[in-house]
Amino acid sequence: MQPENITLPINVSDLNQLYERQFGIDIRRFFSGTETHLAKVEPHGFYQFTSARSGDDLFYVELMKKLVYNNVRDEFVEAATHVSPDLKVLDVGCGPGWFSDVCKGHYKGIDLNPDAVTIARSKGRNVVLEKLEDQAAGGFDVVTMFQVLEHVDQPESFVAAAARCVADGGKLIIATPDMEGYIGSSVNHLLNYPPHHMSWWSADSIGSLMRANGFNIDSVWHERLQPDHLHSWIFSLLHPRRGPHMDSSSRARMMDLVSKVLSRAFRPLYHPAPYLTGQSVMVIGRRAG
Repeated sequence: MQPENITLPINVSDLNQLYERQFGIDIRRFFSGTETHLAKVEPHGFYQFTSARSGDDLFYVELMKKLVYNNVRDEFVEAATHVSPDLKVLDVGCGPGWFSDVCKGHYKGIDLNPDAVTIARSKGRNVVLEKLEDQAAGGFDVVTMFQVLEHVDQPESFVAAAARCVADGGKLIIATPDMEGYIGSSVNHLLNYPPHHMSWWSADSIGSLMRANGFNIDSVWHERLQPDHLHSWIFSLLHPRRGPHMDSSSRARMMDLVSKVLSRAFRPLYHPAPYLTGQSVMVIGRRAG
């Protein structure tokens, strides 16, 4: 289901005000105007932000001081079920190489962040500082992309470059935030906007782009709602976005506070339930042949 009013303009000043309040970061340098929009990109149906560019190294150094990422993700466990020990795996934009901890195949991770590569190698993971376009054509049985596509400025060419690396009969696995889940209708969900996220995706739009690159869709996996996401999920229920993407009103602040209190109360009792969809969607495609 498409989020309501998805193409409404987003005021850069409002977005920057919330970024400064929550993370202490001024993001105005990443925008070329006073507004950014979500423009639908046909024929695949994903949405891409206009008049904006992705965050630089300084932005992520500052952001990472405020965030804690979970290195044990359900999407890794699910993706690992599609990899047998004899397969060659390329993990694109792998960060510290967390997927290698559950991947049974012959793993190679690539990333452009030297710090992430250093951390990965210190833990014995096969992660190197290399570009996607420098990888061998058809050189891998499985190519994975976890929470990467939404960060790049040119997603169509990026997926094409990844698809080129997949051998005949091989698999391409792509996971992104799910715009048809709760984050697509969440007001003030800052990390779903530039300069962190540059595009919004659904299972259908990922699948369309895969098919355009010669893949059939094997399966689609939806993450269950995780304990870490309870606050955002409750807030989306109490204060869903019915208009502008950003809301600095006193009511929004009050609902955010109430959501934090409720999530802290419920979290010790909560276990991921199959009927509550979480933040991410993953599509598994297979190249013909």
